[in-house]
Amino acid sequence: MAATTDIIYLSATSNFPITLTSTNFPAWRRQVHSTLVGFNLHGYVDGSVQEPPKFAGSAQTATNPDYLLWVRQDQIIVSALLGSSSDSIQPLVSSASTAYDAWQHLTTTYASASRGRILSLKAKLTQNPRGTRSITVFLNDMRSIADALALAQSPVSDEDLVVYILTQLGDEYNSIISTIRVRQKPICLAELADVLIGHEVDNRARQTVLATANVTHRNTQRSTSGRRFQYTFISLHSELLQFPNSCYVMDSIESSLLDLFKRKLNRCRRLRLQTGIHGAPRPVRIRSTLLAGVETPVPRSP
Repeated sequence: MAATTDIIYLSATSNFPITLTSTNFPAWRRQVHSTLVGFNLHGYVDGSVQEPPKFAGSAQTATNPDYLLWVRQDQIIVSALLGSSSDSIQPLVSSASTAYDAWQHLTTTYASASRGRILSLKAKLTQNPRGTRSITVFLNDMRSIADALALAQSPVSDEDLVVYILTQLGDEYNSIISTIRVRQKPICLAELADVLIGHEVDNRARQTVLATANVTHRNTQRSTSGRRFQYTFISLHSELLQFPNSCYVMDSIESSLLDLFKRKLNRCRRLRLQTGIHGAPRPVRIRSTLLAGVETPVPRSP
């Protein structure tokens, strides 16, 4: 590849806006490669544009104009690479004398690290179950991993990404997975997202209906139990009013009420355990409750 005949000025800010770090070498390399190819300067970093002789003529005393042009263009590229590198990476570039040397330093140092990152991303793509995440968050996470692999020059096809998504959705999406597997035409990512989000909305609606029905059933049971307790208590209290001075009636009614209160107390304890509320309810004074509203007869004088 022949060197350019005119100087092309580059700057990290305008031409290499992505700053090189220890984790983004594939994306940064792609940026630099595309820019240099566009300006017909890539030969300076891949070695195809060789350094011209420093002197021209048989006497080797006059400076070669091609050499001066090559040096100027080469150092402009080195400067752009240096400005596009993070602080921890700049020493690798600054220690190089030419753009080719700088490129070799960076490639040797970070190519293996990039390969390790690719393997890590691929493993994450295949071991990223949805769990409790919503469908939208799960799909965004899977897409971001696929995008990172594409920037690392290891793209994942849409069909493979669909497979990775389907195998990590969870049992509640088995019906959707079975339907998609028997399709003659592969499903695209956009259509898959619509189907999964619709299924998620339906599942939430069913769960809301079931939760409402369970609450209604529990409230109905509590209301019925409360009315039964109130009716029994009123009945026994009325019987007591008819025979306020009968010890036999008093003992019988008190025994019945004690049994009633015990059942009520056991139910309260069970509810406390289920709801996480601790502590025993206050003791009930049976006889004082029974005698509430009962006029105590005045003893007759002998």
